[in-house]
Amino acid sequence: MYKLHLHKTLLIFLLPFLLLAQSQKKDGTKLTYDELKNLYFENDIKPKKQIEYAASYLKKAKSENNLVQKAKGYYLCSLLQEPKKAIVYLDSSIASSKNSNDIKFPAYAYSEKAYALQKQFKFKNAIDNFLLAEKIAKKTIPISITK
Repeated sequence: MYKLHLHKTLLIFLLPFLLLAQSQKKDGTKLTYDELKNLYFENDIKPKKQIEYAASYLKKAKSENNLVQKAKGYYLCSLLQEPKKAIVYLDSSIASSKNSNDIKFPAYAYSEKAYALQKQFKFKNAIDNFLLAEKIAKKTIPISITK
């Protein structure tokens, strides 16, 4: 009887410590976009973590209805996928940022899509996407040439 009472007492005493010792998952939507992006790239040897951070980035952008950030979230998700699925994410990135005046998007998405198409040996489509990326980049990226 004494032994049973001792086990119960130990369990009641240790249970809160055991529960607190469990690693708590951060709510990614409470982090800033920069924090999520940095965590994504800091975990380059941990693809599962990268997927979590990319998903949190995208979820945050969707909840805020921020089209450019949504495009960046889709872009991050695409980097971890095989070419066929990456293209789906990149098409979503392009659609989200198409009418924005963002300096990098949708040009980055078109360029990454071209690389994915190249991996599928769809060279004409790849070239078309590279040309679209270049056309958009020329309009949005300020370039100054000095002599």
